[in-house]
Amino acid sequence: AEGYLLTPLLQRRAVDTPALLVLGSQLIAGALWGVLGFMFATPIVASLLVVVRRLYVEGDRAHPG
Repeated sequence: AEGYLLTPLLQRRAVDTPALLVLGSQLIAGALWGVLGFMFATPIVASLLVVVRRLYVEGDRAHPG
């Protein structure tokens, strides 16, 4: 229950990631790369979301069109 419910909900608040995205990434990475994929799926998705938000979302605010 912790890995499937509690951790995604807590990380959604910390990094503001949707719980479905976290669960989906864990399932896909776990199916592709096993236990290591399952363990590293959430940190990778959170890092990618931060990069995308910094480059695209905040970048659009800095350069209004």
